[in-house]
Parts: sequence; structure tokens; C-alpha cells
Amino acid sequence: MILKARIRQRMLSCRSRININTRKYAAHAVLKQLQGNNRFMQSQHVGLYWPLQTEIDCSPVMQWCWQHQKRVYLPVLKGQMIQFFLHTSNGMISKNRYGIWEPNIHTSSEGHPDFICVPCVAVDRLGFRIGFGTGAYDKVLKKESHAGAHKVYLAFKQTALFDSGHQKHDVKADEVILG
Repeated sequence: MILKARIRQRMLSCRSRININTRKYAAHAVLKQLQGNNRFMQSQHVGLYWPLQTEIDCSPVMQWCWQHQKRVYLPVLKGQMIQFFLHTSNGMISKNRYGIWEPNIHTSSEGHPDFICVPCVAVDRLGFRIGFGTGAYDKVLKKESHAGAHKVYLAFKQTALFDSGHQKHDVKADEVILG
């Protein structure tokens, strides 16, 4: 755990130094890679996220999904668990207690994406990620309702690692996309 905490701090610091033009380029590079991904192109229910702090921005992917009649789901933190709720192009979002943008669960429906993009502080060559350390994504990705979903971890190439010090509770990605 101490190793992961050190790596997390180092990678957050690295991510904070990525300039705005590189961030925009990375967001569009992720979209381009997804457009060439058969699993993504065939999916109809896509789990994305609204970027927190310096995460890769999924808004170009979100816009593209809406233009191509794909349903977009965003994570909502309920207690210590994530649930995905439908988010439409005109849907309302608001910040939760951690400053994370979420759809309104009273006007939206829960869903089960068949393709889930997961934010990463860092990712390693084996497909394991380092997040913020709460384990919320690991828990939701292990749920039976998401067992068949294709899991893709999104990270900046500047935060790609050889080894993340993964543990047995960490969930491995089906794919990693670096922006």
C-alpha cells in the first residue's frame, strides 16, 4: 500500500504538469482509438465519466456517442459503491460531496453499460490501474451486473508504468488506451 501511495502521488504530480493542449490532444486521441475499436463500435451502452481534476476528458467521446445513438452512463457514488446512471445530452448533472459530477438519480435510470471507460491515475503494462485508492471502481467492475462489460482503462501516456504494484483485489482491464 505504501508503494501504491507513493506511485499515486508521483503520477498525480506528473499529470498536473500536463499542459492544456496536450490534454485536449489526449482526449481526441482517445476518441480516435475508440472509433477504431470493434467492441466500442458495437456497444450500445457506454459507461464514461466526467473528468475529476486532471483526468482524461471524456466529453469528446460522450458527444460522439450521443451523435451515434449510443446510451451514455455516468458513475454515481452511493455510499462506497458506484452505480451507473443514464446521462443524456440535455441531462442535468451536479457535483457530489467529493466534487464529482453525477447525473440526477431522480430523473435518470440506472443502467448496465456493455463497455466501460475507467479513469486512471496511472496504468501498468499488464492492464492494472492505480486510482484514488478507494477501490470503488474495482468493486463495481467485480459486480455480476458488470461482469460481461468490456473494461477499458484510460490514462495519459505520461502516466504509463512498468509495474503498478497491483494486488489480488485489483481488476485487470480488457484493454488500456493511452492518450
